[in-house]
Amino acid sequence: MRRLRASTVDASPLRQQAAARTREQVLRCAAGLFAGRGYGRVTVADIAAAAGVSPKTVFAQNNWNDEAR
Repeated sequence: MRRLRASTVDASPLRQQAAARTREQVLRCAAGLFAGRGYGRVTVADIAAAAGVSPKTVFAQNNWNDEAR
């Protein structure tokens, strides 16, 4: 079971949906970059640029690093 931050739990259903879409976009982009370049050659900035979000957003994704591998 995935842990949710208090801000996510208290958020409106639309905000939760938007956060889930962003999370999936980040994971999809990370997986594509890892497959193309290899894990060691991809930076957070690369993932953020590919996903169209800021590097802070990439870090804000709960456990993104574990799921992206």
